[in-house]
Parts: sequence; structure tokens; C-alpha cells
Amino acid sequence: MPKSSLKASIENNPVAMVLSDPNLPDNPLIFVNEAFEAVTLYQRDAVLGKNCRFLQCDETDEVARRKLRDAIAEEKNVTADLINEKADGTRFLNRVVIAPIRDDDGKVQAYLGIQGEIAGTEKEQKTSVGDESEQMLAELQHRVKNHLSMVVSMIRLHSRREVTQESFEALSHRVQSLALLYEELSPSGAVSGNSESLPAGAYLSRVANTIGALDGRSSIRLNVDCDEVDLPIETGARIGMLLTEFLTNAFEHAFAGRDAGVIQVRFHRQTRGKLRLTVEDDGVGLPEGSTWPENAPSIEDRQKQANENEADVLNTRGGKRKSGAGGSIVGAMVQYLDGDLTVTSSKHGTIITLDIMQDA
Repeated sequence: MPKSSLKASIENNPVAMVLSDPNLPDNPLIFVNEAFEAVTLYQRDAVLGKNCRFLQCDETDEVARRKLRDAIAEEKNVTADLINEKADGTRFLNRVVIAPIRDDDGKVQAYLGIQGEIAGTEKEQKTSVGDESEQMLAELQHRVKNHLSMVVSMIRLHSRREVTQESFEALSHRVQSLALLYEELSPSGAVSGNSESLPAGAYLSRVANTIGALDGRSSIRLNVDCDEVDLPIETGARIGMLLTEFLTNAFEHAFAGRDAGVIQVRFHRQTRGKLRLTVEDDGVGLPEGSTWPENAPSIEDRQKQANENEADVLNTRGGKRKSGAGGSIVGAMVQYLDGDLTVTSSKHGTIITLDIMQDA
């Protein structure tokens, strides 16, 4: 089989992503995406907290196992092909690409894994594109380093503590935004080759519709209208994170006591190189006296506060007048983008407007 044909067999499969935490005993999984569930047939709740070796079976090659163990011990990138076993007992050849995610001090926060089922005959499967897969992962890490680091920090904070349901759902939305970004940057996504730009309109539309689907209430209508704008990948990632926070807040709080509502998402070009993201709902408005997201502590300060109160149930969603972790993330992202954020609210709903320059 030609190398390009084997590469196509990987690209045409879902991008299965996992994160594990080497700072916890036995480096357990702390996140898997829906594509991982589709590839392995394992449900998320059944695998979180376990080391990924549960996929191995009596046909898994010991040399490949050792290659993975040694790379993780040495905190290096690695690519390996292993025969793994799905939840229904089916054996499959799994191309695993693993890379460490480091903080600003160089300490490994987590390991990111991308997995892809390789189809074809045994001879075809032996054709290797491991170097290309590893290079792809390295590019993804480089392009969204800050975005990834922030999400990983939030995941690690949640994985060590009992958390409220609202906090867990908010984190899930943030991780889903990251997963969608990686899918856009994968070989089968919208960003091709070594492009440094992201089709932001398509990406933001996917983020909005995915979060709407996760909420699941048909009585809350979500309308999305995004201009197609190419942005630097890091800029698009940050706007996607902001949209995630805006929508998570709207779905959770805007329609309390109501059985229906509308959320409008707009991302449009303005004059003189300016871009505007607007999220508007017709809900109950922000609580009286709320200054969200102003005066929210930084991500670093919030982590320190959580660590100092480890015995308490973790609630990152804030209160009626107090910004939660989302407010901290919004503040950081707006500052990174050098943007202007305006929040207006009344009994008729809330309008959040973010203005940035296209070359931000």
C-alpha cells in the first residue's frame, strides 16, 4: 500500500484524543473525547481514572509496550503501533502518538495522546507513517500551546477533587472546544499542511453548535451566524475559548425559571480591520449587582485558592455576584487578545460583545 493511501486510512477515521496525568498514581486518563469512545467502544465513565494499558491484550507486542513506557519515563514524544482490544473484544491495530504537555517551568503537566485505527492487510499495516504522525502532533502542540496548557491546568484541578455537577459540565465544554480545535488542525480537518491560519467562522460555528447539542434542550433555540475569516490559529483558539465561556454561562443561567429561550451568536467583520463576536440571549439577565467578569481572580490565584481548600467540594462556577473560573478565563483571554469586552444586561436578556483587531 502506498504511504499516501495508508495516511488516508488514518485521516478518514475519527481523531481519538486522550489526556493522562503523570502527577497522579499510575498516570491515569483524565479526559477522552467522543472519537475515542467511537474507536474503542469504551464509554468515558468506564475508563477515566485508569491507565490506558487496559486496551492492551495478549497480542500486544512487548517491544511496542516497552517503547511507550520508556518514552513516558524519559518525557519524550513517541509513536507506536499496537494491537489493542475494543470493549466488545474486537482486536485492531492502533497507531498511538503520545507527547508531554509542559508548563512554563518545563514540568510535564499531562500527556496528550492521539490514536487512530489502521485498516488493511497485515502487509499494508506495516507501512509506517509514524514520523509524519509525530510531526503533526508536534505542530499541534506548538500552535495551541497556551490554549492547551490552560485547559490541562483546569482538568488537573478537577481530577484531584470532588466537584459540583455545574463545574464538571463547564470543564467538559472547555475540553470539547479544545477537541474541536485539534480536529480542525488534524490532517482531515479544515487547516491544511503548514498553514498558520484557521477558518475561524467555521470553527466558531462548530463550537457553538456542539455546546448547544451538549445542553440538549430543544426549547432553547441557538442561532449562529459567522463570517468566514481566516485568523492566526492561536487567536482563533482564544476566541473559541471565549465563546465557550459565554455560551456555557447563557445555557446555565439565562433561562432559570423559563421553559424556552433564544441565544444568538454572531461573528462579523466590522470596518477598519475590526472583528466583533456577539452572544445575545433573551433570558432573565445577570443578577442585580453583578459585574461579571470584572474582578475575577487570575487562573493562578484561583488554583492556589483551590489547593488551600482541598477538603471542600470544588465549585468553579461562582455565585450570584461572584465570578467563577469562567470569569478568570474570560479576563485572561480578553487580555491576550487586547480586546474590548462589553456586557449589558436587563430583565430582557444579556448581550456580550467582544471587539478585536483581525491582526490581534
